[in-house]
Amino acid sequence: MTHVNGYLIAHTEADRWLWQHMTEADPDLAVLQDSCEQDVTGAGSLLPDLFCALFKAKPALEPPQTENQAERENLLRELMASQEYRELRVTTRLRPFESAEAVKALAEPLLEAWRDWRKHSESKPPVAPQDALAAKLRGSLRLAHAAVLEQQAFVQAWDTDPGSESRLDLLEAQRLAKQVGASPLMRRLALLAGRFKSLALRQHAVRVRRGCDELADVELGCDLARVLPCELISLRNPRLRPLFFARYVERKLLQYRLTGRETLGQGPVVVCLDSSGSMDQDGREAWAKAVALALLTVARRERRDFALVHFGSASECEVFRFKRGIGDRQSVVNALGFAFHGGTDFERPLREAIAMIQLSRHQRADVVFLTDGCAQVGDDLLHDLKQIKKATQLRIFSVLIDPTGSLDDATLQRFSNEVLRLRDLTDDQAALQELFGRN
Repeated sequence: MTHVNGYLIAHTEADRWLWQHMTEADPDLAVLQDSCEQDVTGAGSLLPDLFCALFKAKPALEPPQTENQAERENLLRELMASQEYRELRVTTRLRPFESAEAVKALAEPLLEAWRDWRKHSESKPPVAPQDALAAKLRGSLRLAHAAVLEQQAFVQAWDTDPGSESRLDLLEAQRLAKQVGASPLMRRLALLAGRFKSLALRQHAVRVRRGCDELADVELGCDLARVLPCELISLRNPRLRPLFFARYVERKLLQYRLTGRETLGQGPVVVCLDSSGSMDQDGREAWAKAVALALLTVARRERRDFALVHFGSASECEVFRFKRGIGDRQSVVNALGFAFHGGTDFERPLREAIAMIQLSRHQRADVVFLTDGCAQVGDDLLHDLKQIKKATQLRIFSVLIDPTGSLDDATLQRFSNEVLRLRDLTDDQAALQELFGRN
């Protein structure tokens, strides 16, 4: 550990290099550091100390060597003794991106607190910092924690592989946070994504647990939970009991054979997402894209191919493919950030979905059709869909976002296995459980 350049938190050369690297990579952080270095109250090392206090596994204060450092030590000690600091540390400990975001959120209020602290200490006689100053620090820590969690959501929303956020490159995290934070749509989508993905994975886990729940046949085995009653009744007869145990050891008891939906080699998941102009209203676009992101997360868990088909008018169609549900964060952001904001045509995206399903070597594909509009579908396409449903066990689930309750779902009913009508995007729990429980 070293105690140079005015640092008060014990640190290593690696810590100093990381701080320098971050200020070089993040212009906003560099401006804040320059502001502290130019401050007449001697706050040059305030932000590096704050970063180390938030980032290091076990931050420890070194003995001060100057009067200025002694005052700064008192301020840092007050900050680090608070419950709000300990709560923030849960998010920032050993996480450079989160620590840097917390420093940016705390820089201005901490510098102001430092100036106030100095003012109190330089008064004649010295005055102890008021409780209001400590309370202001705690309030700033709470606001910083909320800001860090928001920035964290902006970055982690695009992780479709649980645990992959731990492998996130620092520069990539900074770039993603800026890109997402600059777009109101992507900000809203990122904040919805956590709940949607959590619900989708929870529904997926329920399906897996219930995967084998349909009686299909009778077989030989020794699973007592599935043994037929006619076998179990032998246990009540002393003469037949030895025969039961002999057949149990030989795995020759009659038992039910169960099957379920969860089988290997399911077909692709295709999300047809209405990108027309009307979807830009009332948060519809963000909601639909959060559904698509949640379905991509489940597709990766199930190792299924995934495609997101943006559609608008008849000439507007853009497809983003993810083999086995795998894609880097930037690819996911690009796919979900796309939109036409034009008209509405149902035939083009359905044709694209059919083409992808026909190219797959697996059956039992799922198509999720998300729209807030109405359009016609020709008889030829309906016939093709009927044939491919029969040949590949294709299922189509449609969600009609209909705040007014006045939209006609007749066309959706003609090609969908099920149509969910959603009137209130803030009361979507039942619809999401139904949708995620079936895909």
